[in-house]
Amino acid sequence: MKNKLLHLFSAALAVCFATTLRSAESSNKYAPLAYTPLGNYGQALVDMEMAKHPELKILTIHVTPPGIPADVDNERRLMFSNIGRIGKLDSIEDSKIFKGGKEVVEAFKNPAPPSTNFSITATPKYEVWNILKDQFGKDVGLIVMVFPYHENFDLEKYHEVAKTVVEELNSRMTTKDDLFKPAS
Repeated sequence: MKNKLLHLFSAALAVCFATTLRSAESSNKYAPLAYTPLGNYGQALVDMEMAKHPELKILTIHVTPPGIPADVDNERRLMFSNIGRIGKLDSIEDSKIFKGGKEVVEAFKNPAPPSTNFSITATPKYEVWNILKDQFGKDVGLIVMVFPYHENFDLEKYHEVAKTVVEELNSRMTTKDDLFKPAS
């Protein structure tokens, strides 16, 4: 009898906790972050996605600075990221991907020399480039995601995560210049 009551109490507590968590997340537009970011909206989006998807190791958003049209290749830069490098100009490859307007996926399977840290240059890795779109469906930037490639790597699973990140970012986009406004 005690076990049955304990089980019922535990189930009720779990439902209560899940409901409270859902209501807290719905009231916090930056969930799952437990705080309102101090930086700009673009960086807040990166931080949110990194918190939601721990299997994602690197996330960067490349856009042109405020007031500069999105299609000016020599001004598109890495502006929001979890690895720094803010302000770094896009590579020729990044520019070609943006101009192509389609997702590009690449798996680098050859291992690099052993390292204790995962970095943008580390291999093996699974890299996905996709287009960031504003609320009108216009291409405004480039999303770059990197996952560590390993022996039991499930390509379909990680590709679904990448598609989810793109959908989440695009659903929160208003205009490119809004990415630079304060997150609050």
